[in-house]
Amino acid sequence: MPPACPTSGSTRCSTRWDSTTRRIGGSGPTRSGCGSDWLGFAGAVLCDPPVLVLDEPANGLDPMGIHEMRELLRSRAARGSTVLVSSHLLAEIELLADDLVVVSRGRLVASGSLAELREDATRVRSPSADRLAAAVQAAGGSVERSDGGLVVRGMPIEQVGELAFEAGIALHELSSDAGSLEERFLRWTSTPDDGDDAEGDAP
Repeated sequence: MPPACPTSGSTRCSTRWDSTTRRIGGSGPTRSGCGSDWLGFAGAVLCDPPVLVLDEPANGLDPMGIHEMRELLRSRAARGSTVLVSSHLLAEIELLADDLVVVSRGRLVASGSLAELREDATRVRSPSADRLAAAVQAAGGSVERSDGGLVVRGMPIEQVGELAFEAGIALHELSSDAGSLEERFLRWTSTPDDGDDAEGDAP
């Protein structure tokens, strides 16, 4: 039985309910343990709201259910709807989101398009790593040593290459190194006094 839909006639509402529940895998809890989650999701999208806010929508879903949910949300966004998702499943967010907002302890620590936030580091390998690190730091970038190379932040990859060229430094590797969303999340939310309570943060 579909929930009340104040913005639609009963026939239209029922048709949407039937279509949505068929797409997401059946008529309710009898199908699987995640049936109630699916029905809640179906009820949320039923009346085609212009803004949809979801908290952990993939909880309890099997891989096929997660895929279908992702496709449905992305198709709604493509039609002009706004979809806001809060989740700790960072790998899923990386596949779903266009824009990201990360809040830690009530403080905004990162925001922007996922594509922009992926371009926040450059991996460099060079036989003159010390000279390159000094040149990058002098130009305002930050440098970390990792796996025999350098990870540069704070400047675009093109500028790193130009600095190496101007200094006559040979490069064996120059590539984007965004890392996974989980790695970036931990970096964005880390503080010197971090403890186990960091697990409560969510994008």
